[in-house]
Amino acid sequence: MSLQPFYHSAVVVFCGPHDEGEYVPMRRIDQAILLARNTRAPLLVAGDGNYGSDVQWFARRAGQSGIAYVRAFYDERASTLADAQRIADELLVNPPLMSVVNVHLVTDDWHMNRATAILAGELARALRERKPRVTRIPVRNGPRPPAHILEGERQGLEDYLAGRYGQRRAHAPYGKPCEEAPAVK
Repeated sequence: MSLQPFYHSAVVVFCGPHDEGEYVPMRRIDQAILLARNTRAPLLVAGDGNYGSDVQWFARRAGQSGIAYVRAFYDERASTLADAQRIADELLVNPPLMSVVNVHLVTDDWHMNRATAILAGELARALRERKPRVTRIPVRNGPRPPAHILEGERQGLEDYLAGRYGQRRAHAPYGKPCEEAPAVK
């Protein structure tokens, strides 16, 4: 009988926009895989406005890269808040992850402020006793989004901190295809 490992750290990656042409960009998952490999931490993949296709693709890529513990989470609400809630719930109820106190968040640098605030807030809400620390691992090698997306990021952060996240109309998820499955390189 083998014992399950208990982890003190986890790597979380939020799937990114399709902003590099017709292919699913690999910049976020590749950075997350490298970090998970170097730290021997589990990799949790969330954040998908593409009907679950991207999280599954990222999870397969991580598994094929030798990451031993990979979990993928899709929430049809397709919001950073829903994704952070799924991660927090997983750290609350999954025994190997119930000792995680360090969460390394991998996402694009322009998305980092809002994503960190939301993930840290939802972790604090769900894991009151543990108080996990979120470490920012920004990805800087992707295209810059349009100004209205950057403004939406700032407004989303402000709304979350004010307790009104999701109450105003938001743009559709940036850079996500409408109905098509992602092309694979």
